[in-house]
Amino acid sequence: KVRVEWKANEEKDLLGYKILKANNDKEEPAFLTDTIYYSTVIEDQLSETMINRKIYYYVIALDKRYNESEFSKAAIVTRPDVTPPT
Repeated sequence: KVRVEWKANEEKDLLGYKILKANNDKEEPAFLTDTIYYSTVIEDQLSETMINRKIYYYVIALDKRYNESEFSKAAIVTRPDVTPPT
């Protein structure tokens, strides 16, 4: 499991946040879900079969007119090595 937390925006017209995820730093991030998050914490479950050692999470803020902010800096998660040696 992965838990990502961020500092809340202080704009008065803030609607919520959208979360994006990428499997490497060269890949274009994709939305984790279509959900708008109203809190500043998300939890995600990573597949044990993934081969990428690092996962990149990004947050964007939405205002009440659905204007999106720039991507946040990446929150980089390093997966533990659970593959036994051959």
